[in-house]
Amino acid sequence: MEPLTLHELQCGYPGAVILDGISGTLHGGVLTALLGANGIGKSTLLRTICGVQPSLGGEVIVEGKPLKDMSRKELAQTISIVNTDQTGAGGLTVEELVALGRHPFTGFFGRLSGEDHKIVRNALEAVGMAHRSKDYVATLSDGMRQKVMIARALAQTTPIIVLDEPTAFLDAASRIETIRLLQKLATEQGKAVLISTHDIGQVLPLASHLWLLTHDRHFITGETGSLTSDSCVMDSLFSNRNVRFDPLRQEFF
Repeated sequence: MEPLTLHELQCGYPGAVILDGISGTLHGGVLTALLGANGIGKSTLLRTICGVQPSLGGEVIVEGKPLKDMSRKELAQTISIVNTDQTGAGGLTVEELVALGRHPFTGFFGRLSGEDHKIVRNALEAVGMAHRSKDYVATLSDGMRQKVMIARALAQTTPIIVLDEPTAFLDAASRIETIRLLQKLATEQGKAVLISTHDIGQVLPLASHLWLLTHDRHFITGETGSLTSDSCVMDSLFSNRNVRFDPLRQEFF
């Protein structure tokens, strides 16, 4: 059973269909990159498959169950989300922020058990931030904060992690480090990790699968090597014919 499957999904708003006929699969143990131009509907698609925004048609199947039949608690125990917004939780310590990932499991009073604390520690160690656990989030760099947000998603212990432009506010070194971290977590922890990003040069060597939204809103999925070997497929991402993809260099020029 695959962690997440889309069947003829239709996304958008009442009276305004943005994406239609979206079908694809998110695989466990794999980093999948969602690529496409600005404004093409990537964030809308991510919000829809996470249950944040209702679909207009079709179906999202999460671990064999239709998303529309899942409770908010079930969703929170299955899909964790890291979005592009910079966190405003500067008044919390790193450990306290990551511990929020245990909320779907801690009940009404939110008390952490010994096992919860262990999960939080393991999440911080996985992203290399255990040594900053007692520091306030406000004292961290943007790159460190993003690691903490990923650790919070790990503490949620979900089989699926969805990230919307997680490298948007990071410098070049932090972008590369973050994408490498996500690939490592997918491989070592068996997570299905889906990342929307414009850092195409950094993500192509590390993502095993691609979800492509073309400039005319067609949806193409497949293994990275297969898709990037076809320049026509990659060229379809952008309507600007002066921008082309070089399969040998694995980059746009």
